Amino acid sequence: MGKRKIFVKTDLSVPQVEHSRDSVGAVFVLPEALPPTNTNVDFGRNPTGSRNYDFASWYGVGIDSITYACQRQIERYLAKQDSEIEPSTVASICKGGLNHFLNFATLRATALERELVLGDINRSLVDDFLGHLAGLGIATLSQRSHYTSAKSILNA
Repeated sequence: MGKRKIFVKTDLSVPQVEHSRDSVGAVFVLPEALPPTNTNVDFGRNPTGSRNYDFASWYGVGIDSITYACQRQIERYLAKQDSEIEPSTVASICKGGLNHFLNFATLRATALERELVLGDINRSLVDDFLGHLAGLGIATLSQRSHYTSAKSILNA
């Protein structure tokens, strides 16, 4: 007897990043989507002490489109849309690497005196982020952990 294909039901209400492409093909977030009405992401019950993460402090500091994309990706992880990541892992991604990355992006936007957009996330920015982590004076293992957490969001 043959195997039966089992289809997984998909929730179509999963958050999507409201984006468009310009004439060069670069992706940008639609301005009317920023900031979203709900900036708080709820992890639900999980083994960590973290139950939610609020992105409100990252809006209005020069990295709105990056913050918006990160928030939507966290929501997609929690909806089990992109991969099977447990809520406790998502909580540690937010509290660890994402905090440091958004802090660094805020510093970069302030230094450049302009808004950072998704197109600004490139190899140079990631290398500078690694240098920023090294400059914090934390252990190499902690630097690696923070970078890996931030990378999981940026890759997605």
